[in-house]
Amino acid sequence: MISRACAHYEERETEELAFPRFASGLIGWVEENLNDRSFALSESRRDASGWPAREDLCVAHLQSAVASMISEIKGSRNLGARHNILKATEYIKEHYADEELSLPRVAAELGMSVAYLSRSFKEEMNINFVKYLVQTRLEKAAELLEQDTSPAVEIAYQVGFTDYSHFSRTFKKHFGLTPAEYRKSGFRHASH
Repeated sequence: MISRACAHYEERETEELAFPRFASGLIGWVEENLNDRSFALSESRRDASGWPAREDLCVAHLQSAVASMISEIKGSRNLGARHNILKATEYIKEHYADEELSLPRVAAELGMSVAYLSRSFKEEMNINFVKYLVQTRLEKAAELLEQDTSPAVEIAYQVGFTDYSHFSRTFKKHFGLTPAEYRKSGFRHASH
């Protein structure tokens, strides 16, 4: 893009527009477009007085300015993904007991595509959405087994499982004990 812009400038060069002003204007145009998309850079790179007068140095300066803008944008996108995943995990923690909780529902609540949330969740959390949801439910079930005298089958339903035998198998796979064994052992889940 930079090379094409520079070539375009050279084809249409006029005495009225020195290359440093052209480059500064180009950077300003990019910054304005980013602002229109609600993205503000940490600092402006358009100040024409800071641009070298020699065209070859100016091109290098332009390339450097664009590279730093791209780097900042990429960094903020990662930050945005982390923020979105934090919102997703908070939503899961608040709604884990809902048996209908799903990736599409969380994506819709947060205004994201299912594919984006799925990919971002896996990248940020190193676990996929479904496994994280099941893990959250199991951790809560373990807490309830330690603190509550309700039957394990009721606890399974309280944390969002609809099938007790599936809950029991999943619990045993995660903790190494069935829910009943876990409760009898006095085992504290923090040490698993």
